Amino acid sequence: MKIARIQAHHLGPWLYVSVETDNGIVGVGEAGLWSFPRAAAAVIEDLADLLAGQDATTPERIFQRVDRHAHFRGSAVSAALSGIDIALWDAIGKHFEQPIYRLWGGPVRERIRLYAHIAGTTNDELVDSAEQAVREGFTAIRFDPFKNIWPTDGVASIAEHVRTEVGAVRRAVGNDVDICLECHFKLTPGGVPSVLRAIADYRIMFIEDPFPPESFSLLSRSFPTSETPLATGERLTSLGEFSDLLDACAVSYIRPDVCVAGGLTQARKIAALAEARGVGVVPHNWLSPVSTAASVHLDASISNFVIQEYTADDAYPKNLVVPSPVVREGGYLLLPPSPGLGIEVDLRCGLDPVAARLATPAMYDGSFANY
Repeated sequence: MKIARIQAHHLGPWLYVSVETDNGIVGVGEAGLWSFPRAAAAVIEDLADLLAGQDATTPERIFQRVDRHAHFRGSAVSAALSGIDIALWDAIGKHFEQPIYRLWGGPVRERIRLYAHIAGTTNDELVDSAEQAVREGFTAIRFDPFKNIWPTDGVASIAEHVRTEVGAVRRAVGNDVDICLECHFKLTPGGVPSVLRAIADYRIMFIEDPFPPESFSLLSRSFPTSETPLATGERLTSLGEFSDLLDACAVSYIRPDVCVAGGLTQARKIAALAEARGVGVVPHNWLSPVSTAASVHLDASISNFVIQEYTADDAYPKNLVVPSPVVREGGYLLLPPSPGLGIEVDLRCGLDPVAARLATPAMYDGSFANY
């Protein structure tokens, strides 16, 4: 089974990859460089010529050829290659008439635990959103208590703001629901101790991305003995970066994104690195149902999976691209029984490309914050 054609498809804010083989099978993947989809699409177009005629059943060989082909690497190349890799595995599964997780030795679990995003501009709205998620069957929720604060705010006011929001949600959902907190890189080393003390009584599942992802040594210094577990890694793009992060001994959970960290081929290696160090895997997933489906096959096949990020795959306009996503029952996704990714993707749905939001938020003193 040879690669006949590779194409990029920009639909809505999402960038997809189709790999057509010489026996008529079409595999679909997703590239995760959502901020710069046209850059990743350009790489896909270049790789299409390089990979034409290659054996479609050898994703590891194809990854090595591309990864070692150019003098430079980076997120655009990694996102493009991730999308191609996922599409190859989709095609391979269809060729052998098996779900992808069956090709890796079968599943180690029967369903995939999820955490739902909740939101609100006030504490009451946040609580309402949390309670709705619990009614839908979710056993874990995630929100950003740092969304309206900046590193230039006072340390005490930041800690109090976070304590108030987290406390309101914990009281609303009780102790049977896990709470995960997003930081979006808005903490500083000086502010970490106050925030961690402020939320210590609320038994947080993990706090995510306090600092920029390249700050491995900073993470290690700031979270050496914290009772609040740390999760990070969604912006890392290579096996080597995850290895360095894990060597820093700073994290309880890593957050690879299969659509940007090298696809399923590399995500399984990243998970194995974490497993050897006793670190759990919480895959990042902020894209479309194709990303969700790819993540589910990873989750089903690794022993150190913990929980999966999930963002309403049946909502508009996602349901135009993937009319039948992976089935959710309450706070869990069921393993897709169909070959490949187990979903059908409509690359002709007519959804117009949407420009990425690239505005960088400015703080009151005129400097810029991490997005």
